[in-house]
Amino acid sequence: MSENSMDSVESELGTGLQSASQPLFVAPQNPVADSKACLERVRQLKRKANELIGDLNQITKIQETELLQKKKRRSAVYLDGYKRRLDTFQSLNWKFVPELPARELAEKGWQMKGPESVECPSCSRFVSVVLPNIVEVPITVYNACISHVREKLTTAHENTCLFRSPPVDYFPELRNSPKNLKKFYQMSLDALRRVDFGEAAGHFDELDPFIRAIFGELRPNELLPAAYALLHWRPKSGTLTRLECELCARDLTPKILPDFSHPSSQHYACCPLLDKGEDGDTPVWKEMAQLCVKPAEGKVIADLYRVETKMSKSLSNSSLNNI
Repeated sequence: MSENSMDSVESELGTGLQSASQPLFVAPQNPVADSKACLERVRQLKRKANELIGDLNQITKIQETELLQKKKRRSAVYLDGYKRRLDTFQSLNWKFVPELPARELAEKGWQMKGPESVECPSCSRFVSVVLPNIVEVPITVYNACISHVREKLTTAHENTCLFRSPPVDYFPELRNSPKNLKKFYQMSLDALRRVDFGEAAGHFDELDPFIRAIFGELRPNELLPAAYALLHWRPKSGTLTRLECELCARDLTPKILPDFSHPSSQHYACCPLLDKGEDGDTPVWKEMAQLCVKPAEGKVIADLYRVETKMSKSLSNSSLNNI
């Protein structure tokens, strides 16, 4: 090995030894001041994060309020129109078809035009619902005709017709506020207290938990009116002897009903209250009554608090990592 190469190796070794002898960590000159500055920076970032969360919550709350008000207005208008359309099918001229109930036709925006025809009051389209006699054709043909008519009930509207949009919830203002729902039940019971139930008797174990949670302790003669209040029955206008359901246009005289007739059995099968709820099993009337027994508002507030806390922590951690 040449002398020049030996000199270069010695110089490199000397440099390595000098760098190894230097300290790996140099302590700050003023650690207290640096830590205070770091903490102050963290506090500023947390304050900014909290301000952003507050602004986001305020914007979200305003949007939710506007959406709820819009749904209420739309639902009220829709329900009034739905009742008018449903009433047109009460005519004796209408040819009843079990597979095409009046409720389904009214929900999709159709009203009676003739014995076997319907018309949309919004876009003035006309649809014939004539079906073959079920005893004269194979069942597959009959079912195909039913499917064809159902498809026309959806597609026959003009593209700009409002009934091409999804159906509207009947109870948005009640679902979103157990307090309003409880008040609605109480008003129904107050109205039903004036109705003549005669000697009719009824005690339903299924309804007892809801009656106690919503109405509290009642006298024995108030249990039956309370049961009918849970099923959205109201006194028929102009009389104190008959009840009616505004959703299925069913009316009845309670004092001539057999004893222990369940209020739900008096609705027409097409009534929205008898539809299955979100879980696919519980009827809508029971699903709504459960909101008063186990209100969801507390859970929503708790979930919102947990989300805010989690966001605050994540923002703080990300801020610390960026310091």
